[in-house]
Amino acid sequence: MKSHLYAATLVAVVFGGATAAMANSQDFTLHNETGYTIREVYISDINDNNWNDDLMGSDVLETGSEQEIDFTGDESTCHWDLKAVFNNGYSPVWKNINLCSVSSMTIHYNAETKRTWATYD
Repeated sequence: MKSHLYAATLVAVVFGGATAAMANSQDFTLHNETGYTIREVYISDINDNNWNDDLMGSDVLETGSEQEIDFTGDESTCHWDLKAVFNNGYSPVWKNINLCSVSSMTIHYNAETKRTWATYD
């Protein structure tokens, strides 16, 4: 998976020109591997209890899909909290994600154990 991400990044840099150069270092791809639809995504500074605007807007992230998350937070801050809200209202939170080093986040859910977790690249 990392080799595909590397290849995609290389293609974007070579053919993306100025667009790739202007991408925010905190942008990332969110993958939904939960079996459920994600309807909202929020990011907040780790020291702030208030969530910023829904980054999905009017879009939803169906299971098995991915969405580019364009995040325009303070670039001097790398660590953020992320909350995903599912169609059923369930809203897990991941704390202290280093968005300066994360290019991809995949959310997983195990219905048998009721466990939600994320993996990062």
